[in-house]
This record gives sequence, C-alpha cells and structure tokens, in this order.
Amino acid sequence: MLGQVFRIEAQNEDGNAVTTFNKSYTIVVTYTEQSLKGMRPEDLQLYFYDSQQSNWQPIPTQVDTVARTITATLDHLTQFAVLAAGNKAIFLPIITR
Repeated sequence: MLGQVFRIEAQNEDGNAVTTFNKSYTIVVTYTEQSLKGMRPEDLQLYFYDSQQSNWQPIPTQVDTVARTITATLDHLTQFAVLAAGNKAIFLPIITR
C-alpha cells in the first residue's frame, strides 16, 4: 500500500523543467514519532518512482534516529516517497530549503 508521495521540481533560467543534474544534491526529510505509526525508524528508506519500470526503486538512505532525519544523495528529480518494510508509505515529509 502506498500512501503520500511528494515531487521535487526545478526549472532552468529559460523556465524549462530540469529532471537530471551533472552534480548530485542531498535531500533531508524529517519525521516525527507520531508519523511512524508503530514502524521502526531504522526501516525507513527513500524511494523514487521509476516510470519506465512502473515501480518504486529504493535509494541508498541514511536514517538518523536522534535527529529524526532521512538523508539521501540524488542526481535526478521525480516522485519520491518515504517507505518502510513492506512498501508502506507512512507520511508526507516536511521539505525545507
């Protein structure tokens, strides 16, 4: 069961959509204890939706259970979701700059 999904979008100076980058960037997603709904923080992982394969692909993710953050390094933009074991989306993250 998939729950809430989020998308990150970017545009170049001409206003055209950008989906890939020459250099990587880091995304940090925060979570709360309430958002876990009984799931273990160490099971959390960031996924992206692969439209060519029509499925969710895991992204290497670091979970900091003290800071309650999920961190990943990416070079593309698409739909993302934070999932736990069994591909259950658990929350819509708060995205900050």
